[in-house]
Amino acid sequence: MSERRDEPLEGGSGPFVSLLFTAPNLPEFSTRPRAQVRVGKTGGMEIVAHRAGNTAATAAQALGHVDMIELDVHVLRGQVELRHEKVLHPTRRLWERWYLLPRGSAGVPIRTVLDSVPADMPLMIDLKCFTRRSAVQVRAELSPQTPIVASTRNWWVLTPFRNRPNTRVLHSCGSRWQLWWALHLTTFEPNHGICVHERRLTSAVLRKLQRKTPLIFSWGAATIQRCNELRDAGVAGLIVDDYTII
Repeated sequence: MSERRDEPLEGGSGPFVSLLFTAPNLPEFSTRPRAQVRVGKTGGMEIVAHRAGNTAATAAQALGHVDMIELDVHVLRGQVELRHEKVLHPTRRLWERWYLLPRGSAGVPIRTVLDSVPADMPLMIDLKCFTRRSAVQVRAELSPQTPIVASTRNWWVLTPFRNRPNTRVLHSCGSRWQLWWALHLTTFEPNHGICVHERRLTSAVLRKLQRKTPLIFSWGAATIQRCNELRDAGVAGLIVDDYTII
């Protein structure tokens, strides 16, 4: 069966559906003027450019517009690389939701981006690895002077970053059970916090989280109204797909 080259499906039953599709052309980040709402650099909510650190070009576009750039960091066969897409094991083919990327697509070596941004530019390192050994490899690539936020849904791989200077650690909650665990069974150390999708940040949940840590980040907000609501509620950082809305 030949591969289609159209837009991804909105539905499906799992990654096997993606075998029929290839990636659409993804838009670059917009460069239109931004509304002056962001207050991160004056001590308020920090704005993080989602996925902007996955290529040198998008990282350059985000510089000067946000407080932090996010990198999706994978370790594949010993190489530290940047990409949002997953690998379809046991092959090296990359896939995103409901479609395959063209054959030969590969992640960007992390040094390509790190060498293109100032060493003191704050970075959010979204760890997509599953072992502490891989996390150690990621840490070794980072300059000690670079301020980072290390975040992952695989909480056990955060250990190598706990004693790194200029580092904050986020327990990312990708499911309800992870959020429940964070609310009831997790003790947060200084400079440790949590990252939760905005739809799960009800007023009651946010109040409970703020009793445990002031370092609360969120992703998924798509309107300026929701961004402002989260800012006013005391959310410390916001990860946005289109930072030009802020």
